[in-house]
Amino acid sequence: MLAREGGVVFASQYRAGTRGQACTTGQGTNIMHQWASQTCALQGHNYSYMLGIYYPHITLGTTT
Repeated sequence: MLAREGGVVFASQYRAGTRGQACTTGQGTNIMHQWASQTCALQGHNYSYMLGIYYPHITLGTTT
């Protein structure tokens, strides 16, 4: 999948973070945190919810 913002592929980051981080840690920063995303998953949220938290202005698509 490609992450696009305004039709352009954009830079994003994935960091370890700190154990026990809140689900919304890094919200809207284009930086997803491993421990925060685990918290989201344990709360029952799916990947599309998590991507919406960290990368709120993206559109997901597939490559051809």
